[in-house]
Amino acid sequence: MSLFLKERLFMSMRGSPASRLICAYRKAEANELNVCLDSIEVHYLAGGNPSEVVDLLIHANKNGIAIDWDTGCAIDLATKGTDDRLALVIDRAISSRSDGFEVSLS
Repeated sequence: MSLFLKERLFMSMRGSPASRLICAYRKAEANELNVCLDSIEVHYLAGGNPSEVVDLLIHANKNGIAIDWDTGCAIDLATKGTDDRLALVIDRAISSRSDGFEVSLS
């Protein structure tokens, strides 16, 4: 039995959408983000959107903003239900950086 097959089984028992989470994991792995499948599922179970976090971490890294998985998840959960989503935070950081200001997201 392959690893993903076991993971799919356990994820479905926990009520997680295994296909979406494995897709997010593969995307993170392909873009060299240091994220494990368990972390992606934990963020989902905490009420976050791991696919969005992966996409926006890729976007941030391409723009020279170093955000780790835990920070991205914290921002995602902290801004849940507000207009200040993770994408907006990263876009603000990118625009601030281009204006010559130093940006720190920690």
